[in-house]
Amino acid sequence: MPPSAIEVLSPTHSEWSTFEEPHKTSQITIKSTVSRIETRHAFTIDGLLRQRALEAFESPIISYPTSGTDYVDYTFGQLDVYAHRVAEKYRKIIPQRLSSSEPETVVGLLGPSDFDYFISILALAKLGHTVLFLSTRISAAAYTSLLLSTGAKHLLIAPAFQDIAVKIKESCDQLKIHDITSSDSYEFLIRDGPIDTNLCKHLQPEIESKKISWIIHSSGSTGLPKPIYQTHSAALKNYANNLNMRGFITLPLYHAHGVSSVFRAIHAKKQIYIYNAKLPLTSQNLLDTMHKFNIEIFYGVPYALKLLGDSPDGIKALAKLDIVMFGGSACPE
Repeated sequence: MPPSAIEVLSPTHSEWSTFEEPHKTSQITIKSTVSRIETRHAFTIDGLLRQRALEAFESPIISYPTSGTDYVDYTFGQLDVYAHRVAEKYRKIIPQRLSSSEPETVVGLLGPSDFDYFISILALAKLGHTVLFLSTRISAAAYTSLLLSTGAKHLLIAPAFQDIAVKIKESCDQLKIHDITSSDSYEFLIRDGPIDTNLCKHLQPEIESKKISWIIHSSGSTGLPKPIYQTHSAALKNYANNLNMRGFITLPLYHAHGVSSVFRAIHAKKQIYIYNAKLPLTSQNLLDTMHKFNIEIFYGVPYALKLLGDSPDGIKALAKLDIVMFGGSACPE
């Protein structure tokens, strides 16, 4: 590994420099009902999403499995409307800022990198909040340190993290903990009529562009993890620097390279397949997806490369790709 026919790339520090088998489409009937928004360049993450929904409402962009490797396509329009529905729910428990002069509200996000998790990222962006991405693999003490050091007042968690949330609450008594909204609350018919998904009209885009969009954190391998901040403008500049290829990703979305890769796909309007967070990472599961779809670029953890590199079929699948990228640790031999 790697085969000489492909180019293997590792993300650099600039990731956060300032900091053909037919498959399903979603069963939801949609029509282009999004309201008109300005077509100038986006100032924020949500501005990018709304702009893409305006330009390509019914174009598939994110594919995520309902089970196994049974993928469903979701369009730009669906992402925008789903995120709006979830944002409307969250803003009842996490108030929005009244003006751009107020500091950002930091909201922690803890859960597996599934479709609900991704929609919650978009929903929090719609509300003008800062998302603190929390690894699923660190200690209660590490979570507490990150939440306190970033001033987070709210934490969204998936059901599997209820026990760790109780431990976090013991040290962060002011922290409000909420469940990540599930698909039964947002994944339903998009009806005819104008849908205005901009929930931040009262905020000033130019000022918002300099606000913090995401906070990731260091690994904490030499102590407690440290937060790393990224503004909307820095993030959008990062996403514009994309390879314009149809992708497949196994990286977790709390990983800098993971979340950046997905938003680069959104920026480029190139469909990306997100690995099922409930599925064990095996060579066969990876190959099932790579054989079904026309994948050009693979974003993987090094272990995924090792799994594929250990079999002739895996090496053949990698050799068909234009580019392979990895992140998280060193590339296996």
